[in-house]
Amino acid sequence: MRQAIRGISGIAGRCRDVRVREREYGRVGLRRRVGEGRWAGRERRRGIRRAADPGIEPLRGSGGVDRRARKAVGLVTLELGQTSRPEDLVEGDPHALGEQAERWEVQARSVVAAAAEYRKAVPEVWEGAAAEAFSAARERHLTRTTAAATAYREAAAALSAHAAEIAAALRVADRAIAEWSRGETATAAARRKHDDEKARAASTPFALPVLSVFVDPGVAIRDNAEALLTDARAAVSTSDGDTARVLRTLTGRAFTGSVFGTAPLPAGLAEVMAYAGEKKLLRDLRRMSGSELEAYAAAHPELLDRLLDLGPGHIAAWWRKLDDATRSRLARSIPRVVGNLDGVDARTRSEVNERMLTKDIAALEDELERLRRTTDGLAPGSRALFDRLIEKDEKLLAELTAIRRAFGGGPEGTPPHQLYAYQPGEHTKVALSTGLIDDAEHVSLIVPGMGTTAGDIGRYAKASENLLRLQSAVSGLGASKIAVLAWLDYKPPMALDVSGVLGNDLAEAGADRLVNTLQGMQAIKGWEAQSPHLSVVAHSYGTNVAAVALARPGGGAGNVVMLGSAGVSGGAPVAAALHVPLGEVYATQAVADEWAPIGQALSGRTDPTGAAYGAHVVTSEGTTIDGREMKCVDSHGPFGNGAGLSYLDEYSAAQYATAKATMGQGATLPHDGDPDDRSWQRTENRIAKWGR
Repeated sequence: MRQAIRGISGIAGRCRDVRVREREYGRVGLRRRVGEGRWAGRERRRGIRRAADPGIEPLRGSGGVDRRARKAVGLVTLELGQTSRPEDLVEGDPHALGEQAERWEVQARSVVAAAAEYRKAVPEVWEGAAAEAFSAARERHLTRTTAAATAYREAAAALSAHAAEIAAALRVADRAIAEWSRGETATAAARRKHDDEKARAASTPFALPVLSVFVDPGVAIRDNAEALLTDARAAVSTSDGDTARVLRTLTGRAFTGSVFGTAPLPAGLAEVMAYAGEKKLLRDLRRMSGSELEAYAAAHPELLDRLLDLGPGHIAAWWRKLDDATRSRLARSIPRVVGNLDGVDARTRSEVNERMLTKDIAALEDELERLRRTTDGLAPGSRALFDRLIEKDEKLLAELTAIRRAFGGGPEGTPPHQLYAYQPGEHTKVALSTGLIDDAEHVSLIVPGMGTTAGDIGRYAKASENLLRLQSAVSGLGASKIAVLAWLDYKPPMALDVSGVLGNDLAEAGADRLVNTLQGMQAIKGWEAQSPHLSVVAHSYGTNVAAVALARPGGGAGNVVMLGSAGVSGGAPVAAALHVPLGEVYATQAVADEWAPIGQALSGRTDPTGAAYGAHVVTSEGTTIDGREMKCVDSHGPFGNGAGLSYLDEYSAAQYATAKATMGQGATLPHDGDPDDRSWQRTENRIAKWGR
């Protein structure tokens, strides 16, 4: 029922004024701010308060949304004294719900009419076993169709009742606003009278003293107003859960299968279609008009997840079979899906994501301007609410601007870039390639570690450019045939997130995404799972993400390089557990990198540079490789702080080793020492620095 409930909720409440996120961005994907991280359990499906029955999920936007969750994404419901509009106090749009109920009633009539035509489909002169078999099959379909029509009608009735409950709550909220205003007026009048009496007593000799304690007659009136509003909200919440319960019971009866064959989809069939099977979903998406696609995606925010669950290989085969007009219609109508759907070619994804990025930046700039105008002249208490929204928008705008800057001239730039993934939100996810993936004969993915945000994409894009240039130099393959993808498409732990850093939940979630990305790359390029044309380069916490992904049955690459690993979890206990060719797991850790061993020790994860792990350990110290003088890595981060270099910096020993390993020349790299050797060297360095 969950999809059906979401289908309704996508049409339900329309937040206004301060609740700008849902109105401005609900259909373009920024609603994913609740719980970001999918992707480990599809977190866009979280953040919704449960009703009294823990198995019932309230309708989003119709009154049952947890206010803390809404505040987390900027969808704020105001309180008495902050607004004079009832719709700001009670969530839900009875008019929109009523319209949806009417659409379902119309749909019920449409299904009944189609069934009646279907019943006439057999000529009376047709007899025999085939005719009997057809009639039996037809009756089974018609039984399901009748159940679907009845379910539509009952769902429409339930939704109409819920709309009426919200309308009643809005009327009560209007009364509460009037009561609150009356209380404020009473308070102001009493305050003036009290102040006047005090002033008169102070100026009149021998006057009787005035009570110094001010008795506010407006308190009781405002308390009554708050009680009215509380009761109204409670009624909406109860109705919310009851409506969800009714809709849940109707789900099974609203499944029509392929009753209508290849006939055009009746408007509003999206809720039923969600249960018609994933293959049918692809078939129906191909047949939908642009407006139907937009409506379906709005009603089903889980659409991208469902398509990703089909597997990139399946998606790639489906996408290749579509004609140009259909691909264009899908890209235009459901861009947030197509732009992040593994199995779709990189050129299409980049074009779609660039368009969405431009649109989002413009919308954020407009919203910030409007919010700043709104705050002019507001009292400090009211202004604080808007200031929080402004701060959140400014942070997001800074990230999107960083992506825009890193994207540069796009595919036509020097170097060329493609925006391979783009999901803005509380933790914006992005994947930016340097080099054109569609034209590349070799692709490397850089998986970042702890503390990385979309705002760092510029530095990773530069690191990608440097690595690409070095890969071309060591291999002789033209730079135009190489692409490096800065893969910031998962949620890593932040610096203060101790449980996230030491745990593996975020790595597991990131591995979900990485497996899909690798499979998608293999599908669009026609490469096998362990193709030497595909490499993974991971740093710090990202090495755990990469190891978990490559240890899964669907994961695979030609080689993997682990830089400054914070340890890999038990899901990938040895190098042989990874789905890469024998001898193609590389690891390095600098002597000056003291954070990596701390992360390994505190988390209990395995050091991939240890002998037991079985990786080819290469050096990060100053050395000469192939006659080239390489500089040492002197910190843990991916980039140096200006005074020194780190793993992904140009001219570092780690960067050169990475280029060699990813281009199939890792076997020529000399082996480096083990963790004990580095520990001894650290001790010697401390003694040399501080004295014995």
